Amino acid sequence: GGSLWEDALKLLRQMVAEGVRVTVETYTSVITVLSHARDGSQWECAAGLFEEMQQEGIEPDCHAYNALLCAYFRASCGSQWERALELVGVMEREGVIPDTRTFNALITCLEKE
Repeated sequence: GGSLWEDALKLLRQMVAEGVRVTVETYTSVITVLSHARDGSQWECAAGLFEEMQQEGIEPDCHAYNALLCAYFRASCGSQWERALELVGVMEREGVIPDTRTFNALITCLEKE
């Protein structure tokens, strides 16, 4: 058996292949699973999926940004605090209002540096 993140990614790909409407919530759920992969090993995959979501014309909401922030602070190569700071800036420029979880994730990134 594969890991949970592999199963989640496979389900997402199956949904797309079968023409099931994929929403921001769908992508956010898979990004969240990726952010919890063992030792933060899938943070880059999470970032790629976030980008894919945007390329598909699906606008990320606060929850989607927060899921990616969590992937950044759990990254296997150490906290990706620079990326986290940049992401919060993008979020604000896009008009998405950060919430408490956003700032908590950002603080955790900075704390782990």
